[in-house]
Amino acid sequence: MIEVRPGPLSNQGGALMLQAIVQELGDAYELVVEPWIGPYPARARLGLRQLLWIRSLGPAAGLPARLLPRTLRMRYGIVDRREVDVVLDASGYAFGDPFDVARVRRLSQDLLRAAHRGNKIVLLPQAFGPFEREPVRDASRAAIDAAELVYARDPASRDAVLELGAARGRVRLAPDFTGALAGIPPPEEGWGRRVAIVPNERMIGSGAADEQVYHRFLRTCAGAVRDAGYEPVLVVHEGARDRAFLGRGGHASFDPTLPQVVEADPLRLKGLLGATHAVVSGRYHALASALAQGVPVLATGWSHKYRGLLDEYGVADALLDPTSHPDAMRGCVAELVDPGTRPARSAALVAAAGRRQIAVEAMWREVRTVIASGPR
Repeated sequence: MIEVRPGPLSNQGGALMLQAIVQELGDAYELVVEPWIGPYPARARLGLRQLLWIRSLGPAAGLPARLLPRTLRMRYGIVDRREVDVVLDASGYAFGDPFDVARVRRLSQDLLRAAHRGNKIVLLPQAFGPFEREPVRDASRAAIDAAELVYARDPASRDAVLELGAARGRVRLAPDFTGALAGIPPPEEGWGRRVAIVPNERMIGSGAADEQVYHRFLRTCAGAVRDAGYEPVLVVHEGARDRAFLGRGGHASFDPTLPQVVEADPLRLKGLLGATHAVVSGRYHALASALAQGVPVLATGWSHKYRGLLDEYGVADALLDPTSHPDAMRGCVAELVDPGTRPARSAALVAAAGRRQIAVEAMWREVRTVIASGPR
């Protein structure tokens, strides 16, 4: 019985990681999640069992599950946390200074309790650090020390984990593991003439850019796409938060007629991005989905994880500063959409994606070994 801890399914990155785990392990193991990650129909479609764990009860959170007969629980897919053998943490990015100390402590304490129950813990590929704040350092160190294996998605994250004092033999470097998921292509034709512009309100919340500057950046990119003869399309990757950002002036200040696409299914969203001519994105997993399918990108980022991803594909120069002069931005967009260079650039990205998949497969072999090796 494996407990999977992704982000909420409203986060497309978390949804993609969960789908990838189900694709890799779902046929061999029982996978279980906490109900809060998403609505029951979404969990049921993936064949996931659910923990009956009511956090509001505090120390008695697991009592309702223990009161039900096991035969009844199994019939309805309900799991007592004491039946879990392995915990796979697929947070994506949860341990580091950008996050609230209370949140980091809560995540760490959850993993420590799992370790005390005898669960084996694997931190699947994710970003870590920086760890400049002492409370974040302490809580993160405790969580990392509880894990059998720790996979960092990029060298900066690996170095941050090692700097905490983690045993080098338990720390690995492995890429984001959602690349092998096949996207569902859009039914409409014409996406090959479109450029997806994917905003991220976190660019503002993290202080990477103020709202006015970021709006200007997105407007400039959309205009440059049109000037090059392609159609810009706003693609909302994270639902409510990004829609709220656009509602504060972003969408209207582009052009009221500019198409805006909201797609809740992560595989359809990946297929849509894969069908475009190019992608300009501030969302990590929108970039990961595009790059894995050979679609050229330009990126803005609020943490080191963006540079790490672009470096893996050999396109570090695709990371833009939204505060740059508009003329420089327009030049970058013109290069991005150049049809003469796209075939070679796409082929290089596909080759890089193949190399990354070899590393992902090696990671899964290690994880399977940990799962099969018995109790902690």
